[in-house]
Amino acid sequence: MFGGFSPSHAIFRFTALRLVQNVRNSSSQDSSVILTEFKSCGIITLNRPKVLNSLNLPMIRCIYPRLKKWNESASISHVIIEGTGTKAFCAGGDVRAVVDAAKAKDTLAQSFFREEYQLNHLIGTLSKPFIALLDGITMGGGVGLSVHGKYRVATENTVFAMPETALGLFPDVGGGYFLPRLKHPGLGAFLALTGQRLHGLDVVWTGVATHYTPSDQLETLREDLCNLAFPSTQTNLDVEKVDTAITQHLKRFNQSPSIPQSIGPHSNSIAEVFALFESNKPVTVEDILRKLDAYGSAHTNNRSWADNYLKLLSRVSPTSLKVSCFYIIRCIHAVIPF
Repeated sequence: MFGGFSPSHAIFRFTALRLVQNVRNSSSQDSSVILTEFKSCGIITLNRPKVLNSLNLPMIRCIYPRLKKWNESASISHVIIEGTGTKAFCAGGDVRAVVDAAKAKDTLAQSFFREEYQLNHLIGTLSKPFIALLDGITMGGGVGLSVHGKYRVATENTVFAMPETALGLFPDVGGGYFLPRLKHPGLGAFLALTGQRLHGLDVVWTGVATHYTPSDQLETLREDLCNLAFPSTQTNLDVEKVDTAITQHLKRFNQSPSIPQSIGPHSNSIAEVFALFESNKPVTVEDILRKLDAYGSAHTNNRSWADNYLKLLSRVSPTSLKVSCFYIIRCIHAVIPF
């Protein structure tokens, strides 16, 4: 292994790719994020494996202008984002730095969230295909860096969660937009309020990821995507052609999941308890708790399932629960401003 990569990955990375910018220092071997270009592909590599590639303000300030430039450049046809190491794509924002700044009455916290959300918006409105390789932990800020892009590739190592209610926050980074738009009824509210973790195929089944690839095939997929080349003039790039080619490449590696064992068997329970509307009226947290208790009483075989989430919801921030529920309902019909 070489810095979390296989030897073939290291050779490919350092002999074929052209380093264009680092966050800290151009001569540093320990850059927090590495931005590279190969042929017509822009590549964002989150490079803080010791802290699970957690996102900090310098990283955001490095990624945003480069991504904006790539979006406006006819020489870049598509963008890949990935994390180094074997454990995480991105475990979220650098909470410790934000908390320390808040205690010191520093403005870093406000700057971090404002600029993070601006980056999420840019990803969501990008005119070019954006491909996130979610090999490992993908939570909070890591979700914001991936879920708004067109393609999200999960592996058996992917662990997704929006754990904000346990932190006294709410599912930010555009959570109000993507959660109520997931494939199955009630699923968005369920994930937002409980912080439930999804693993591997679950991530595809829910619609959080668009594709599933075993991790031992991910490097081959990555290299194939990097090697896609789309020569164009400076004024015309056929994005539809790029999309078609990327879709074909992803299909070569994609595995269609069957209903997974962790979430799928409870899809009807989730739909009944966590539906955002009841008798055409938006629900409250109290409504959900009532329905959860009633469901357990009416379905004795699922009593332990209901009790488990009643206990979990009693342990997280009640204010966060109320804010999160209201936020998701309010965003159901929201559109992303361009």
